[in-house]
Amino acid sequence: MRLPMDRIGRALRANWRGAAVVVAAAVLALAIPGLREASAGAVAAIVLLTAPVRRRRVAADVERTTDTELRTLDGEAWVSARPGSFEHLVVGPSGAYLLETRRFAGEAMLREGALSLRRDGAWHGDDGLATRLRANARDARRLLGAANINWVAPVVVLWCEFPATLAEHGGVTYVHGSRLTDWLE
Repeated sequence: MRLPMDRIGRALRANWRGAAVVVAAAVLALAIPGLREASAGAVAAIVLLTAPVRRRRVAADVERTTDTELRTLDGEAWVSARPGSFEHLVVGPSGAYLLETRRFAGEAMLREGALSLRRDGAWHGDDGLATRLRANARDARRLLGAANINWVAPVVVLWCEFPATLAEHGGVTYVHGSRLTDWLE
C-alpha cells in the first residue's frame, strides 16, 4: 500500500490545486456519514485527473524552449505565431513551417521512415507522429491560403539526443532544436 500513497503524494505536490480539492473532499467525507466510500472514488478520480497536468507543464516548457530559439530569428523577416491548435506556425523568407516540438529521454533517429526512440536498449517507434503532422500542415495551409501561402512544411523539433541533427522522410523534416534557426534561415 506504500507505493500508491507515494504516487498520490507526488501527484498532489505537482498540482497544489488538486491537493486543495483532495483535502476538501476528505473533510466532507469525514463530516458526512455515508460519503466515505464515495469520497474514496472521488480522491482516486482527482489523482488520475491531476497526473496529466504535469505532462502538460513539461510540454509547455519544451515549447517555450522552441519559442526562445525562434526569438533569435530576424523579427522583421520572420513571423511566429501559435494559432489555435497549432504549436508553432512560422513564416519567413524561406517559407512557411508548422513546428511540433518533442523532448524525449533517450536517443532519437529515423528508422524505416518513422521516428524511433531508444530507451533501455530497445527501439520504440511512433508511426503516427508524421501522419498527424502532415494533416495539421494541410490545415495550416488552408488557414494561410488567404495570405497566398500555398505550402506549409511540417517540422518536428527534437530536444533530445538526435545524432543526425537533421533528417527528412515522407515530407516531414526532423531537426534538433539547437539547429532550428540555422536550418530555417
